[in-house]
Order: sequence, then structure tokens, then C-alpha cells
Amino acid sequence: MVRGITTFKCTQCGETFEGWDAEWRATVFTCPLPCPKCGSIRTRPPLHFPWSFLDRFGWGGNGGYETIWELMEKEQKEGAATDDRKESQAVE
Repeated sequence: MVRGITTFKCTQCGETFEGWDAEWRATVFTCPLPCPKCGSIRTRPPLHFPWSFLDRFGWGGNGGYETIWELMEKEQKEGAATDDRKESQAVE
């Protein structure tokens, strides 16, 4: 479900950008969007008060997004492998 627009922060390059705030797999987490600067999927909404001061100093952690990123990266790799198999079967 789309909840509106939110700010995202890339944990790889530090870029902040706005994008759709869509729930990830019917949870309270926001689905990460690719960073427009570096292309990394390791993005998340910045922390909000009272924890936002931790984010300023780089102490915020990623609050469960590590698992989401790992699952998304695994699905991307599996999808690429499936595409490669389909292409090789089409050539044969």
C-alpha cells in the first residue's frame, strides 16, 4: 500500500532523496528504493525524533533494514539467474 511520499537516505553514499512510501510486504517498514546517485538498494527512511539525533552522528543503525536489503539482493540475483537460464534455453 502506498502511504505517500517520504525522504530516503542511502547508506552507501549518504544521498537523501524523496520517493513513494510503500509498505514492504504488509509491514510497517518502507520498501527501499534504488538510490538515484549510486543505484544502491540499501536505502531507508531517516530516523525520526527522538532517535533522529543518532542518525546525525552515524549511530542510528538500520533498524531491521539489513534483513530487507539482504532479501531484496538475493531476489535480484535469483531473478538475474532465471533470466540467464531463459536466454540460454532460447539460444539452444
